[in-house]
Amino acid sequence: MPEQLDQLTDKDLVRAYQETASKAYVGELYRRYAHLVYGVGLKFLKNKEAAEDIVPRVFEQLMTSLQTAKVEQFSSWLFIVSKNMCLKTWQKEQQRSQKQAIWEKSENKSDIFMENAAVQDLNNEEEQQWVIMNQFMQQLEAGQRKCLQLFYWEKKRYKEIVQLTNYTEKQVKSFLQNGKRNLKKLLLEAGYQPK
Repeated sequence: MPEQLDQLTDKDLVRAYQETASKAYVGELYRRYAHLVYGVGLKFLKNKEAAEDIVPRVFEQLMTSLQTAKVEQFSSWLFIVSKNMCLKTWQKEQQRSQKQAIWEKSENKSDIFMENAAVQDLNNEEEQQWVIMNQFMQQLEAGQRKCLQLFYWEKKRYKEIVQLTNYTEKQVKSFLQNGKRNLKKLLLEAGYQPK
């Protein structure tokens, strides 16, 4: 490695890493862009410690991804990789928080549950499903969330939703279709089987 790493372009560093698998090239990219990854982490995770934790994880993943990736503009590619990792991290944290909240809620009701277990099983299951659905609904885009709530929980028809929201009928249909798909995806990723 006779060349000075700081003299190489990002593209040269990527190519050299792909040819040699030498960590020194990724190390130079780390030196140049760790602050960018930290900034992305801070933007998406809203927490300094989480943002600091994400930086080495992104570059660890890069050592595998860069071996086969076609990278034209490294900084743009790195931004996307960083954003995706932040979103996965955020989703896992949301899922953990939701499971914890459900657990705490069921713990708080344990005395009542013990007294009336046969009757309360159904009520608790329905309530728990509502709590889960509601928490996942909060992750949807506002239009999708509003239309799903009106259509499924308040039993409104398309035309009523149009009047209540000032969306067009086409927008309402789109929000419902995309909202259902996104909600199902979120539930499946969290390990729930929507009915």
